[in-house]
Amino acid sequence: MVPMTCASARLAATLIAQGTVLALCLAACASPQPPAPAPPSAQSHTTTPVPQEATSIAPGLATLIAKWETQDTEATLTVIPSSRTPTLTTTPKPPSELRLITLVPSRPRSPAAMATSVALNVRDNGGCTLPCYWGIEPGVTRWRDALDRLWDFSPYVITYQDAAFEGYSRGQIRSGKSYSVESVDLHGNLIALSNYRVVDAVVDTIAVAPYATAYLFDIGSVLADYGEPTQALVATYSDYFGDGVLTFWLLLYYPEVSTVLIYEKQAHKVDDRISVCFNGNDGPMIHSWLIGDTRPLETLNLNIPLQRMRPLEVATALTIPELQARYGSHRSWACLESPASLWPPQD
Repeated sequence: MVPMTCASARLAATLIAQGTVLALCLAACASPQPPAPAPPSAQSHTTTPVPQEATSIAPGLATLIAKWETQDTEATLTVIPSSRTPTLTTTPKPPSELRLITLVPSRPRSPAAMATSVALNVRDNGGCTLPCYWGIEPGVTRWRDALDRLWDFSPYVITYQDAAFEGYSRGQIRSGKSYSVESVDLHGNLIALSNYRVVDAVVDTIAVAPYATAYLFDIGSVLADYGEPTQALVATYSDYFGDGVLTFWLLLYYPEVSTVLIYEKQAHKVDDRISVCFNGNDGPMIHSWLIGDTRPLETLNLNIPLQRMRPLEVATALTIPELQARYGSHRSWACLESPASLWPPQD
């Protein structure tokens, strides 16, 4: 099993609200993965990269879904709150005293009911499409209603005193408050992590870590369900870092549904090319906001090397229409190559 990289852990644990960074210090651990589809044939790619096992499915999630599907959830699943202590900061002026605030429901649901709700949302996204996530839609869902829904699959919601932020929204800088939500499996492993920015008592932005996003939002499924992205950007490095790390990012931007999806995986250097294969188990970080609110990528503060990203057609041999035509089917592999000479060395 290929362990989650430091870069991946930072991306998963740091959910960005423009002007405010809500960072949760989390430990990523490997676990058995559901089987992935077979890799594409060599005919579809000049040099077939070495496939890797996926690392984006969260620990315990595959088992949780399987138990829900066998209707054994009520009898066997329990949820234990994570023992990890979040570390929260705010920029550029952190409050002099950070006081963690944990919100808990007045009538908590049973652990088995929460586990069932997680499994259902992983499978159907709460019955909605992006930018809506797990039944919560930016710009539409009021925070009090979102909170009622969040209690369905999380034992607590965390924020902190003076958790105000200023961010780009509806063409101007607006202030609001940030909340983080996590769900854990019976071993205390994190299986879902999301952050909600609330402006004027309405959910404004949702940022989701890539723990539970692969089931519906792997690259092939997104291309099949949402078509060609307006932008597809790539970033990587020219060679391995000292410990063998060679991270590859693919960003898909769908402004018509106000969503950015960021896929991150460890690549291989094959001769003078950087090669990577994303499969059906590789979920993205999702950043979504209200439909109709045009937000340039540089205003989103995505915690990735955006300034170094290159258009897909420049970085690889594929155009966006070719990417969609070749890999736009559910649970398909998406293999990409890029010349190492295009990219800087790692610091």
